[in-house]
Order: sequence, then structure tokens, then C-alpha cells
Amino acid sequence: MSISSPTASSQTSLMTRAVQSGNGFLGDFISNIQIDRLPEILTSIQKTIQERTKNLFQEHLKDLPSGICLATTGSDARAEKADRDSPMEIIVINSSEDESKESKPVHFSAKPPLSSSIKTVKAVLEQFPEQFDPRIEIKDLENRANPLTFVNEKDPKTRFIPTRAIDAIPIFGDDSAFTRYQKEASEKLLKTNAREKKKFYTDQVKPAEIELQSCLNGQSASVNLKTGELTYDPDKRLKSVKYGLLRCIQYKLAYALIEAVQAGKILSSILLAAPKPVAEKIAFLQEKKILDLSEQEASELVSVYQQVNQWYVVSQIKHQNGIKKTYVDPNELTQSAHTIEKFFSKKNIIK
Repeated sequence: MSISSPTASSQTSLMTRAVQSGNGFLGDFISNIQIDRLPEILTSIQKTIQERTKNLFQEHLKDLPSGICLATTGSDARAEKADRDSPMEIIVINSSEDESKESKPVHFSAKPPLSSSIKTVKAVLEQFPEQFDPRIEIKDLENRANPLTFVNEKDPKTRFIPTRAIDAIPIFGDDSAFTRYQKEASEKLLKTNAREKKKFYTDQVKPAEIELQSCLNGQSASVNLKTGELTYDPDKRLKSVKYGLLRCIQYKLAYALIEAVQAGKILSSILLAAPKPVAEKIAFLQEKKILDLSEQEASELVSVYQQVNQWYVVSQIKHQNGIKKTYVDPNELTQSAHTIEKFFSKKNIIK
């Protein structure tokens, strides 16, 4: 059977080979699958990666005390990544009073000293720099860490990025610590002030809009709508459709949902409980009648997001094999960009 039109059973078999091989075959496979099966494929890949990660933690952190949980976020948690060269982001969550007593400063500090257990976790993560992002985030809930901010030793600047908590999933350790992390994130979402929201818009939402306009105006170094050329070169901060197309949907949706939580239109617990993959989240919110979109608009947005994410994943895999350029249908790319622009420019997307 041709790889360009596989059946569900043959796709499952091909997927298994793709995950195990880790070579150029994976790019060819993802390029040719049916779009509506992409989330299932990527979820399977991420589950495999997460299971291997969990096994590694069980081997090296078998004596991890209760009250500590290791979670991941971003594209790893959303099951939207297939780049083996992109390390997994890790959030180390502590809700143990005993651990905090060991690390608690005399006066509250944004960077309290670490307990011996957290130091051990950090040391293990640092042993595997190719697997784990060096920007390890420590969230000591007993020392009043804010789940909605991002701060780490590599980048001491505190940034308000609520999507990190919204997208997070537990990988290893005490599930009750993660439950508390979500509960506190939910409470913080309700209390987000105008300055924090403006910061999120300025630092995250606006740059995505600017990059989208660059794509539409033919000025983007990552996306060329006329030729269908996508450039993936992380050293130059060129990541194909990530910044201009995918993030426009991700951040527009996140910002609108945060505003809706504060306005009492939806419960923060629903936001945190929603599926992590963005396409699934859109479908979930539409089914719950939360989005102010027609059925056709929502369906089109889901399809466009899946298509654009497919192009992104293929770009990642080709880069792993030394290929920086990916070529897609210019008409499909242009149509997708205009659909995203229409969604982004919509004033109200929440009922």
C-alpha cells in the first residue's frame, strides 16, 4: 500500500516504525499521513518519549520524597513536537513543608535556596543536557512560588507566561503536588491584574501578531507564502511556521480565555482541565459552547491548526537530517495564513 494513502491499521504500523527508527523515515511518514490523524500520531510519539523519561527518573530518582513532582509543559505537554534535538522542558514542583523548611530563607525571596532533594533532582536533569532543557524551572509552592510566572537560573528575569501552567502535565513523582500546583494556578488566574495581562500581551501575543503580518507582507525569513518555502534554522531563531502561525492561534486563544476567566464567563478549573493539544482544546471549547465561533469557523480553525502543525513537525524532522528548507503548497499555506489572520483579528472569540 502506498504511504500517501495509508489505512488506519497501516498507519499504526508505520507510526511504530517511525517512533523506533528516529531517522528521515519519520519525516516522510508525517508528511503523508491523513491530517485528522496527526494528533493521534504525535500523542503516541510523546507518550513513548514520556514513558522513557519516566523510566529514567525511576532509575535515578527512586528515593524522591513525597511532595515533589516533575512536570513538563509547552509542545512536549501539548503533544505537538517531534524534534529529538529539542530538549524537554521540566518544571520541578515542591509542595512539601519539610522540603521547604530546609530551603526557606529568613525573608521571602524570589530565589530561595534549594533543599537537598531538589538539588538532587536538578543534578540528575543536568546529567542529560540533550534530553532536558537547561532552563529548569523550580516551583516551591511552600515558598509562595507563582505558577503563572517563568523564572530560572539561566534566565533570572521573571516573565508572566500563564500558558506554562495551563499546558503542564505531570511526568513523575507525587501527583498531589501537581494537583496543588494546578489549584494555585487556578486561583492566580482569577487574580491576574491588568499589568500582568498587558505584559503577557506585549511579550507573547503581540510578537506573534507582528510575525504573522511579516508572513502576509512577504517580509518573514521563516515563511514565504509565494513559494511555500519554510525555513527551520534554530541558530538564527527561524522556526518555520511556529512564531507567525501556530503561536497566533495559541496565544490569541490563551489571552481570550484568561480574560473570560476573570470576567466570570468560564471557570478556571475548566481551562486547566481542557485537553492540552490546541486543536483538541478548540474542539473541546466549541463543544462546551464557550467559543463565539460558528461550527464551520471552529472546524476550519481545527483543520488549519492541524495542517500548520504538520508542516512544523516536518520542518523539525528535516532539520534533524540537515535540511533547513521545507516546501509546501503555496496556496494552502496562504489560505491557512489568512484563516489565522481572520481568527486573530476577531474581537471576541468567547461567548
